[in-house]
Amino acid sequence: MVNGINNNLGSSIAASNNKASESKATKAADNGNEQTRSANSVKDDAVTLTESAASLQKLEAKIADMPDVDMAKVDRIKQQLADGSFEVNADSTAAKILDSVRELAGS
Repeated sequence: MVNGINNNLGSSIAASNNKASESKATKAADNGNEQTRSANSVKDDAVTLTESAASLQKLEAKIADMPDVDMAKVDRIKQQLADGSFEVNADSTAAKILDSVRELAGS
């Protein structure tokens, strides 16, 4: 009698596990179908840039290709320093410093 109960219980558990596995497989297949539909709809989407956005992209590419430092200017100033011909315009330098301080102060 105990053996019969255990066998029936084991069969019930096995059947329940099979149903759960089938349910998971069905959900996974449905999820895969949804992903396929989603991927297909993405293929149909398109992006169009405005003329100004396209111009901005071109400018960004040009800026990215430019060097960070103007080496020709650096070399020219180095040469002027080496031969003593570099001159500092104190008035212009002071004015630029004051402009910078005003800008930082927000006035």
